Amino acid sequence: MQACSNYTQTNHLDYSVEQLRLPLDLSVAIDKYDPLWSFLEVIKEVNLKKYLKPHRGNQGHNSLMMMKVVLFAYMNQVYSLRQMEERCRNDIRFLYLSEEERPSHMAFQRFINNQLKGNISDIFTEITETIFEKTNADTRILYLDGTMMEANANKFTFVWKKTAEKSLAKSICRIKESIALLESETGLKYGSDDLTPDKLRSFSFSVYQYCSENKIPFVYGKGKRKTVIQRVYDEFRKHMEKIEECSEKIEICGEDRNSYSKTDHDATMMHMKYDYYMNTGVFKPGYNIQLGESDEFIRHIRLGNDRTDTKTFIPFMEGYRKRYDELPGITVADAGYGSYDNYMWCLINGVDAYIKYGLYEKEKTAKFQKQKFRKENLLHEENGKLLCPKGREFIYLYDKNQKSKYENIVQVWECKSCNRCPFRKECTKSKKNRRVQINVCGDELKRAAKERLDNPAGKQLREQRCIQAEGVFGVIKTDWNYVRFHRRGFENVENELYLICTGFNLMKYHYKKLRKIMS
Repeated sequence: MQACSNYTQTNHLDYSVEQLRLPLDLSVAIDKYDPLWSFLEVIKEVNLKKYLKPHRGNQGHNSLMMMKVVLFAYMNQVYSLRQMEERCRNDIRFLYLSEEERPSHMAFQRFINNQLKGNISDIFTEITETIFEKTNADTRILYLDGTMMEANANKFTFVWKKTAEKSLAKSICRIKESIALLESETGLKYGSDDLTPDKLRSFSFSVYQYCSENKIPFVYGKGKRKTVIQRVYDEFRKHMEKIEECSEKIEICGEDRNSYSKTDHDATMMHMKYDYYMNTGVFKPGYNIQLGESDEFIRHIRLGNDRTDTKTFIPFMEGYRKRYDELPGITVADAGYGSYDNYMWCLINGVDAYIKYGLYEKEKTAKFQKQKFRKENLLHEENGKLLCPKGREFIYLYDKNQKSKYENIVQVWECKSCNRCPFRKECTKSKKNRRVQINVCGDELKRAAKERLDNPAGKQLREQRCIQAEGVFGVIKTDWNYVRFHRRGFENVENELYLICTGFNLMKYHYKKLRKIMS
């Protein structure tokens, strides 16, 4: 009886009436204006099952549930896998989505690597299309902007391509000397001047075999005296390893990059606006992000290694066409995208380019207009002749082709009267006559762009670009405090960027929906 009494007393102490307060249906406890309902409203119209790969072995957690949890986590600025695990234990919204399961952070890691990798771009496209249909958003106008975002890599592990090329050239000169000495000492012949790694290794093995057959000892350590052939052979090996190292660095950089980070080979060293280490503008490893927005939603994404925005425009627009099988009618961008190639591409593809060029803002200033001897203000036509502000005639010399994606011909003109001109010092610092290069087609494209940008519609579009395109980066970097990637490698970083942008669109849909309800 005593034992039974103790058992009953123990259970009575563990019992609490508060256990009955949690509702059986968790949705009852979630606020009706919570982002969860907007999220589910969009997700239920997207067929996520078609992106899930078949699972082998132990079934584990439901893949569809895991995808919903990950997407909702990024919608609510939850980027850490351990935070996702914690939310699934403590946050009632995540408990509702996970069907009261509690996946670990490693389960989320495996799911992202095995299920989302390779599919997240299509998931982003379908979710974005669903949101645009539900909001009747205008896709005719695309606002484009780019930014540099820091990679998950040490900023002191940089490798410069030019340094590797210089070291490679020095090593090649020195290894040729070593080869000549080894040939004279051993009688072996290297053959051609082709210094490939395989050829160098083969010659190294031949020298070592020769020394073994002729019983030439190789000694190392303090107090040991090396033979002449060993000293030359050791130098040869050192230069051979240096050549292999430099060749590998140049190969990793590729043709389009001049640097990379040792801790993330896909990250390029970039000069960013803000350095939170020392408040100085130093180079840091990062990626170039290009985002295109329509009606406040992110419409298209491109991740690259380019250090400037100019060359990213055409690949970005081609990617947009591949994603949606169409192009926007109007593209609005800042002066970082204003180039001959980009204007020509828009002209050929029927896109109205509201894109500034480099001097668009500067040429409006009074100081710029007073500089009469600048190339842009120098020449004016009179009676079929090109004259400078002092009435001296410029003579056409020849045409030359500039390096460009499209045919780009530049005319070269020269003034023949510079030696007698009293304004020579103001006009040119050259010891010869003043020459001017005129790009007729390029100047016409700039003039057409200026007309579009200066009309009332252009002013309104430029104003909207500052709000929408730059506003997206403001929200992600400042409001969401997302200033650095968490993963390494191009594919992993791209997946992470797509998750961030998908979460942004879902949250933007929720806020727009709330504004409509509250108004």
